[in-house]
Amino acid sequence: MARGGSPRPATLPQPYVYIADDCGPIIDVDQRGNYDELGFITTGVSSPYDAFVDSKGNLYVANVSGPSITEYAPGNWSAPNFTYNVNMTYPDAVTADVHGNVYEGDELGVINEYHQNDNVSIASCSLPSSSVYSVAVDGHNDVFAAVFDGFTETLEIVEYPGGLNNCDSLTVLPVPSAGSGIALDKNANLLIAAGGEVEVVDAPSYNTLNATIGSGFSGANNVRLNKNNTLAFVTDVSNETVTVVNYPSGTNRIVLGSGNGLSDPVAAVEAPNAVY
Repeated sequence: MARGGSPRPATLPQPYVYIADDCGPIIDVDQRGNYDELGFITTGVSSPYDAFVDSKGNLYVANVSGPSITEYAPGNWSAPNFTYNVNMTYPDAVTADVHGNVYEGDELGVINEYHQNDNVSIASCSLPSSSVYSVAVDGHNDVFAAVFDGFTETLEIVEYPGGLNNCDSLTVLPVPSAGSGIALDKNANLLIAAGGEVEVVDAPSYNTLNATIGSGFSGANNVRLNKNNTLAFVTDVSNETVTVVNYPSGTNRIVLGSGNGLSDPVAAVEAPNAVY
């Protein structure tokens, strides 16, 4: 349900959890630990499908009906301080690397890269007849994406080694199974939100299932890790929940749902976030 009013002021570096709720559309801002709502973001938010926090604490929101990526300065929830929209049609994925570059994944099968606060696509790769569901970048600037391949009608995880400057380097990873949401841990292992489970697939071969984490999922669609790689945040579009999972042990810490003010959560990320 939509909510009005203004968010309460924030004092950094308090750990926050930003939850993209498409029903509002809003971005809930919760305090980690008890997950009490501190405030919410409505300005610049339009059908949010993904959220990410960079190494400096800036929040990025992928707005499908914008279409745009809106960026919010740390602790400033009143309005975005920058908007990216060049070469976007249906942005439903966003991430950033340690250098501050911003990446957008588009439902029309395009991945764009931008310098921070520069609305120019400096690199762009297309996957014909595919939809990009999520994007992640490791410490070597390798770009990963979860995509739906329209030719084979299957979910796949793909990689661009070294980044988007060479689109021909595209590799389809031999993961045991794929899903719509991905994240990377500090060892470049892949976390894959795959509906009924969240999988951990070992680097660098990405062909071995190391573990599954969390439980009770029905439609896990998005996963993020905190900076210390101790917590994973899993959104489940079927259960309309966000599950906070201890990582790497995989035990559930808390499940957030309607009792925490959520209606249609599609992404959740903590600040500080895992950026490599």
